[in-house]
Amino acid sequence: MGPFLLGRWTGLLAFPITYSFFYVVSNPALRLLGVFRYHSPLLKVSLRSRRYYEVHSGTLFDYVLLFRWKDRGCRATRQILGLFLEGFLDIANAVERGEIARDTHIVGTSYFFSEKSAERLGFRLESAGLRLRLVLLVSYAELALLHSFARGRISFPNVLKVRTAVVRGDELLARRDEMRRILGRLREIEGGPEGQAQAA
Repeated sequence: MGPFLLGRWTGLLAFPITYSFFYVVSNPALRLLGVFRYHSPLLKVSLRSRRYYEVHSGTLFDYVLLFRWKDRGCRATRQILGLFLEGFLDIANAVERGEIARDTHIVGTSYFFSEKSAERLGFRLESAGLRLRLVLLVSYAELALLHSFARGRISFPNVLKVRTAVVRGDELLARRDEMRRILGRLREIEGGPEGQAQAA
């Protein structure tokens, strides 16, 4: 009985790592097949319908393509936020063109950005559903790696406290100028002395 129980626990503990590995290696194929739609190199949509648009951060595969090890920390955080903003601007433009309905609910997680940042972009924070919590838990190994890279040190995100961020298409479109302003400010920082010193 002992070895049997040990085997079951080992399998349960290994499942998140196995899931994350499969998700990362399959991501390019899923993107080519149109399962995922990317609005920026780091913001993708996995579930979409006439009234529902669920956005997610890119995978470890995307991070490897986009960043270098020396980018970790503050610079990576700014670049990640900038790529998220580019993605949301692209979604807002799609709403303006009529490709996404104005009453579509665009849904993400507050894990992307702080509560203050979410509210500045017009998102309302709600309790995350069970499905989203389970997805985050089984992806925890990958999330911890990405979170640590952005922080520049070993860091474990508290996915148990994650919340859902929701905004309608027309509400996101109304925040387009604010998103452009924040993105412009981030680019100024990257182009300034601090950004140049880190890029050297």
